[in-house]
Amino acid sequence: MDDARLDVVNERSKNLKDKVEKDDNNLSRKVQKTQAMTLMAIQKELKLEEMLEKEEMQKEEREEER
Repeated sequence: MDDARLDVVNERSKNLKDKVEKDDNNLSRKVQKTQAMTLMAIQKELKLEEMLEKEEMQKEEREEER
């Protein structure tokens, strides 16, 4: 009888470890996706700032030509 209980406890323990490992993997993937999206957002923001600077310079050049 004790062996059966021990087997049940070991099986539950294994299942819990597997679930925790799976959850950790899912969290790791979510963190990686979030970091990738953050990097993309920063890159887009930098590109927009660059475009605005160019536009400002062009506007100043046109005003100087007048």
